[in-house]
Amino acid sequence: MLNIYNIVSKKFHPLDCFPNLKQTKTIIDNYNFKKRFFPFPILMPINRNEFNSLKSYKIIEIFYNKIKICDLRVIEIFEYDLSNDLYKLFFTNDYNHPGFLKIKSKDNLYISGKFLNTNERVFINILKVDKLSNIKKILDKKNTVGFHTRNIPHLGHEWIHRYCLIKYDILFLNPIVGDTKNDDFNERKLIRSFKKYIKLYPKNRVIFSPHFSTVYFAGPRETLLHLLIRKNLGCKSMVVGRDHSGVKNYYGKYQSQDFAKKFEKKIGIKVEDVKEPYFCSVCNLIVNISLCSHSEKYKTYFSGTEVRKKLKNNVFDKKLIRKDLFT
Repeated sequence: MLNIYNIVSKKFHPLDCFPNLKQTKTIIDNYNFKKRFFPFPILMPINRNEFNSLKSYKIIEIFYNKIKICDLRVIEIFEYDLSNDLYKLFFTNDYNHPGFLKIKSKDNLYISGKFLNTNERVFINILKVDKLSNIKKILDKKNTVGFHTRNIPHLGHEWIHRYCLIKYDILFLNPIVGDTKNDDFNERKLIRSFKKYIKLYPKNRVIFSPHFSTVYFAGPRETLLHLLIRKNLGCKSMVVGRDHSGVKNYYGKYQSQDFAKKFEKKIGIKVEDVKEPYFCSVCNLIVNISLCSHSEKYKTYFSGTEVRKKLKNNVFDKKLIRKDLFT
């Protein structure tokens, strides 16, 4: 459902459907959909049993928790082995990459189709999100920087946010929720934390709205999709930090950042390439490499994994997170 919402709401513009085989290959090889930039294939995988049930249908009704969300007009059901494109999409040859396992149909079957009878209000009621046109009106008018994360805000994030508020009119906090890793914070906890967090800042300088989406952990290529989404929402820039959209040790520390900067002009959005903040015990401050020359032994880095671990074990660390966000 989340991919359908992001297509029909035009967050994935120019993508306006589940692509057919030819379009899928063009997206993978040329970062292109209908002659416009689009960096990652958004597919609808099905298995052999589903294929046998659906192959005669021209129109398929789509439901979520017994609520009809739209119709899908079938364009094509195609067979394709994405294993051929593993490295192109995920920059790895590991067939156990979690994003590859998520996107690939075990029977190599996919449905292409256009959405009919969609109603944004249905998605708004299910996801409890703001109307995107209202957000876009605000972001479009100002010099806005977007911020993407899978975690609740820790002190490293806060340092980046305050840095951004010096340079930009509005900071748009747009954390991804709805489909992440099993150990990621659940969406209610994340949303609750961000609603508390924005109260630290002057009203109208920081806007919060969750981004409901499937996550593929595709590192550099998924970073391009995140940039396109924020551009479509009205951001002029987006923060791309350490290991953006990464998982485990698949990508280098700034691989996504370096890759994304090559596509700024094509996408039409600036990459705010902030270097990783850390707490320096000599400076007794949160800084980054451009502000501090002390050796590694004095540095405590911010890790989403470490924050999650301490929260689960009810261990508060004032160097990582604010007390009111910890509870």
